[in-house]
Amino acid sequence: MDKQELQRLKSNGQLNNAIVAVLTTAGLVCGAFAFSGRQTDLVEYCFRPQKLTNRRNARNYCNAHQRYIMPEPEFNAWERQPMNPLYQDGWTLPAKATRLRTIPANNPEKYLWGLAGAGCFGVALLLSKGREGRLLHELPGYREEVKTSWFHALIAESLKRRKVEYAAEIDYQLYQFAATRTARERQLAMLTPEELAVYQEKVRLQSSIESASLLQQATGTPAAALPGQSMADIANPGDKVQSAEACERLHEVKDRQVFDPWQADLNNLTPEYRYLREFISNTALILGSQGSGKSWFVRLLALLKKLKGYRVIVFDPNSNQGEWQGVEFYGSYSDIAHMMRWYVDEIQARYDAFRQSNMSEAQWRTQLWQRGKAMTVLCEEYTTYSDFIEDEELLRKFVKSANTLSRKQEAPVTFVAHNLTKDCLGGVPGVFDIFKRMQRVQLDTTTDPNSDQPVAAGTGRVKGVDSDGERQIIAPKLSIKITDFRTETERLQATREQLALYDLLEDITPQEPPEKTFPDSETLECSHDHEILEEPKQDIKRAKQPQHKSDSTTEGENQRFVSPQRYTRFQLTYESAQAEIQRLRNAKRNQTDIILFLWDAKPGDNEAYRNAISEYKKLLTVKDKEIEE
Repeated sequence: MDKQELQRLKSNGQLNNAIVAVLTTAGLVCGAFAFSGRQTDLVEYCFRPQKLTNRRNARNYCNAHQRYIMPEPEFNAWERQPMNPLYQDGWTLPAKATRLRTIPANNPEKYLWGLAGAGCFGVALLLSKGREGRLLHELPGYREEVKTSWFHALIAESLKRRKVEYAAEIDYQLYQFAATRTARERQLAMLTPEELAVYQEKVRLQSSIESASLLQQATGTPAAALPGQSMADIANPGDKVQSAEACERLHEVKDRQVFDPWQADLNNLTPEYRYLREFISNTALILGSQGSGKSWFVRLLALLKKLKGYRVIVFDPNSNQGEWQGVEFYGSYSDIAHMMRWYVDEIQARYDAFRQSNMSEAQWRTQLWQRGKAMTVLCEEYTTYSDFIEDEELLRKFVKSANTLSRKQEAPVTFVAHNLTKDCLGGVPGVFDIFKRMQRVQLDTTTDPNSDQPVAAGTGRVKGVDSDGERQIIAPKLSIKITDFRTETERLQATREQLALYDLLEDITPQEPPEKTFPDSETLECSHDHEILEEPKQDIKRAKQPQHKSDSTTEGENQRFVSPQRYTRFQLTYESAQAEIQRLRNAKRNQTDIILFLWDAKPGDNEAYRNAISEYKKLLTVKDKEIEE
């Protein structure tokens, strides 16, 4: 018995029960009508003397106390009395009675109600018996189905238990592997950098020998005759690695030159640094334990991305704007969540615009660069995001958009974490598999022999997208930590803006110093040139001193010195604020940059940003009205 047949049986049973209930109710109603009322007529009569001469005395014989009632069939039974006088006793009463009236029956269809009730009860009984017979017929099959389900449940429980035991065994093996690896790391930490390099080279050679042995076993090739080689080629001493070459390879990391990212050309990188190009325009994952140098490496990538033309956006909850000068920085988790949501919406909006356009993918990506829409996001300390951002769906959408939708929209994302584990990558369901397939670089650490602290080893491993193989790389050596990502042009522009800001601050004094007419060149040539040159300075000092009003100052004069409403964090006047906004707009600054510069407010759900937006719209709206007039 399958599930559909069982469901159909249950449905038929429910319908049968409903019909039986309706028929039983109808039978009860019909029975109630059958047992109520009268089916025959009644005759009301009385007795009067047959030889009554005075009709006035008739009322004395048929009053209310002398009237009787009898069914009409019995009242008329004297008509059917027998002719034998011996059997006529008792049949003479109706003939001597006087009929007064006939009382009609109040339920003449009483027998019909009885038949209907009996029929309803009969049909209900038949349906009930039929349902009982059907259940008796299907019950063995249902019992067999229950036994089968129970057996399947036992099998599933056994499989689940075996799965748990297998998972426990795997966890135990992983624990043993981690313990062995930890012990090995402790042993390696006791080695000097030179000894560690020799050990790594030995392990690499041993792994090469093992892989060659496995290849020989898989292909069936004898060890003395490798594919494509003869015995003469194997015995040729000219192709063997000399000890000097091995030492040069070991000291290659130690003797690396300082890498200058400002002078680097991505198209002409040295061979050991060409892998950096793989992480400029692609979404990637940077891994490394504490002291591995991943923060310095990420800052190098951020600078190279900006030099290429990307709009760099940095999420770093453990830093500040001073550590990321020249790029967009967001440090609080609320701002990071807001920008994640903006990134997801921006990617979807770009794909909507791309679907509505007629451009090819190459043309679309080219116009993104031409319009300055190419952007990149760096997620520092991604390990802690899921602990402070409760919206797991937002984290999942952000990672999926960064991994699968960012390439065509020129919006790569770089994630920075400590290890390739679910806990270190947020623990969000469905995200760990995405990170496993993602392109990544794993930076190595070593121990400083002087301080016993973990430091960057200068090496690492790079894995491509959807690839299990890794290749060794050398990390660029930087002289200092990169904190200023501004170009020379941006530094000059920032200096000009700071000088303009100082000029604005000079303009917001309570009173302007009185204008002073300086002497011309002929007057300066006189003998009193020193006194003439010193006089404007004295006037300026007096102008900066507070002026005390006399008691005779009128109320109208006091109103002229009431300070007007100030705008922005620099307390600018209405006209100065409008002029500064217009200057920044002419300098191609967007709304976010203007509000950050004048009000020091970052986008987010906070009171300072809402107030800044309100003042900005007020100034900008009035300015637009003036332009239209």
